[in-house]
Amino acid sequence: MQQCAANIHLVARWLGTLEKRLEQHAATGHAHFRVFVSAEPASTPEGHIIPQGILENSIKITNEPPTGMQANLHKALDNFNQ
Repeated sequence: MQQCAANIHLVARWLGTLEKRLEQHAATGHAHFRVFVSAEPASTPEGHIIPQGILENSIKITNEPPTGMQANLHKALDNFNQ
């Protein structure tokens, strides 16, 4: 079973509730339950709004754009089949 929450950086007031619910269900939830979340990186250190509890219990994956215009264009074109 999986759930997905996209762009959680846009719902800062709700993140505390999400953190509490994830903690509550961690002990009693199904062993195969997973929550996938996505967020944009903060532009400044003061802008970090994702609660520490969520970050500590997560596997973090980043997707960095390739360096340079040509590499970025090649990466974008690789997404097309024809």
